[in-house]
Amino acid sequence: MRLASRISPVDILYGCQSSQRNPKRHKVARACNYCRQHRVRCDAESPCSRCVANNIECVVSSPNHRPPESPQTLQGDSSSTQETAVPSTRSPTPPPPNPTSSKTEGMDSTVGFMSKISAFYDSPPPYPASATVLSKSQVIHVLNIYWTRCHPLAPILDRDRVDALCQSLWAADGSEQQSIPLIDGTIALCLNGLDNAGLNRRLVGLMHWDQGDPSLAYFRRCVTATSQYAAFAEPSLDRLQCYVLMTLYLLNVGEHQPAYNMIGLALRIAQALNLHHGLPEADPDANLGRRVWWTILHLNFRCARLLGRPVGVQLAETTCPLPPTTEFTYHTRVVSLTKATLAVTEALSRHTTLPHEDRITQVESRASLLSAEVYRIWEWRDQQLRQAIRRPLHIDNKGGAYDWIYSAADTTPSEVLHGVLLELQYYDEVIGLHRSFICFPNKQLITQRNPKGDTHATVALHHAIATVDLGHRVMSTTDVLFGRSEVYQWQWNALLTLFGFLLGYPLCEFAPRARHHAQLALELFQAADPRNMVAVRAAAVARSLCAKVDCLVKMLKRSESNESASPCVEKQNVNKWEEANIPVDISHPSSDALWAWTDLTNPDAWSAYSDGVTGVLADFPNLPFGNDTFFSQC
Repeated sequence: MRLASRISPVDILYGCQSSQRNPKRHKVARACNYCRQHRVRCDAESPCSRCVANNIECVVSSPNHRPPESPQTLQGDSSSTQETAVPSTRSPTPPPPNPTSSKTEGMDSTVGFMSKISAFYDSPPPYPASATVLSKSQVIHVLNIYWTRCHPLAPILDRDRVDALCQSLWAADGSEQQSIPLIDGTIALCLNGLDNAGLNRRLVGLMHWDQGDPSLAYFRRCVTATSQYAAFAEPSLDRLQCYVLMTLYLLNVGEHQPAYNMIGLALRIAQALNLHHGLPEADPDANLGRRVWWTILHLNFRCARLLGRPVGVQLAETTCPLPPTTEFTYHTRVVSLTKATLAVTEALSRHTTLPHEDRITQVESRASLLSAEVYRIWEWRDQQLRQAIRRPLHIDNKGGAYDWIYSAADTTPSEVLHGVLLELQYYDEVIGLHRSFICFPNKQLITQRNPKGDTHATVALHHAIATVDLGHRVMSTTDVLFGRSEVYQWQWNALLTLFGFLLGYPLCEFAPRARHHAQLALELFQAADPRNMVAVRAAAVARSLCAKVDCLVKMLKRSESNESASPCVEKQNVNKWEEANIPVDISHPSSDALWAWTDLTNPDAWSAYSDGVTGVLADFPNLPFGNDTFFSQC
């Protein structure tokens, strides 16, 4: 069923009636290095406003010199969801025609993807592919960290197998005598996670090499080895595990389009190995095969959600049972949640509308269907999430009792981490299912209220607030979440929901709480390690969004104050924009709670507000968080 045209975050924040406009973009003489590296508009001042806001030196390189790029900016994908051109007065040289660059409904062919891999690494690596980046002792140390830090979250490897391969890496004198893709992928993923958390020097003794990123060097070696013809002609479990490791790496550095294509290759190889039906129970790799298959389904669904692309396989096409809960319980619960969410989305996709139904009827019909199908998520919450965390859910904690966070030191870090990650992923799945019901009144203020749809919109807001609040409280007390890329992704999804809600319902009684938690999300991104470019870019955009939304809403409120004050208007003005602690119950919303303010708003002021929203994100950069398609107009 198609309720309305699907649009990106840029379109949703432009406003409903003006989403088709193309605001004129003004070019600047030369963007500074910071703005070019982070792909944001530069005002060409000296220093520019962004460098002033971030308290950094504003440097403009000569046209023949490019500033160093982070791994996030090394892209081979040319899709519109990932590429943002920096305004420039120079005429770019047109690229040569590429016969593999065409797409069908956003899907890349295997040949096209392999050509992108080549383009992704067209520059020479910082050291030869066979060069030893880490010493033997460092490699052993990194692998030990992998087993404790990474493996419990995605248990797709067999330790005995990896240890045996590791032994064959070294010559008698301790030098590296060969490159093994599975080892390279494992090291790359672990090093990247440590670097995101700022732990490389403390745990591994790695300095920031002038030659480049050590994790990227290992990733390149893994890509080179697994991109050969034999990888596709003779699929094996080892090669399949390499693709999963590389997908996780790409997600960590914010490269969602390559990750989507990479996990698509993994999916086909897994089907060639018959993992979708499960290995025989007598096979010693039976449980490992289950974990690998369901990890692939989980990652495929995650990438598809981020990019708004098709899911690679339907649940009806797999008979592989879930992994047992007796080992790697956290992982089993994660993939169980993904399975439940997939079941809900598949049911929604089968819903059809009648030709004579108007939009409001379609929205109400889809809202009713979601209400009927979402029980699968609530069952997972009650049967698995509550059992895993053994405490009240953060979203249910109305009394403000957060003692469990402050006593986290009495619990093992892994228990705290797994409990918080499970809860945050649950909130993110709920947001994804309900956020499409956030609606926007048009310029004429002809409000068409949808009681069922409004309920779902407020459920999305409720869980977005819980996501930000839980993340902020935990990261203010313990460091277990630092460097976890998925945490920043969930925070960004929650922040988008808060901004969408604020622009759709700017003066409703829930708006102050939404604005307060948008500020908390900004603090989370600002507190990230400076080398985490995903968080740095998110913080820059969030600061700009907060300021612009504040200006627009204040403009709307000033217009209200110029009107003759009625008791209703005076009551509305009690909810000051900055007052976030007003007790409001958003667990049982009504249409009046969301839309009552529209009856009191000056139409002229709303028209100006709508025009302001249209241009608020004219230079919105494509962050490496993917392209959101879960908003829709109503």
